[in-house]
Amino acid sequence: MIDLDTLSTAQLFLAIAAPALLLSIIAGWQDHRQQRRRDLDRISPVPWRPISIFAAFVAVACIATAIHAG
Repeated sequence: MIDLDTLSTAQLFLAIAAPALLLSIIAGWQDHRQQRRRDLDRISPVPWRPISIFAAFVAVACIATAIHAG
């Protein structure tokens, strides 16, 4: 288990940015698959594009904050 008291502010923001970046990549890939599907009647109930955009924004903001704090 990681002790959050020993991490610096930059490390905390990078720890948030990493999964947000991964989520953004996965959501972008799923959005790409949804846009190029063969069966047009088979739509996804998940709005992948807004999830991808929001996760990318969070990742970039956290990385910028970590650079500024570090």
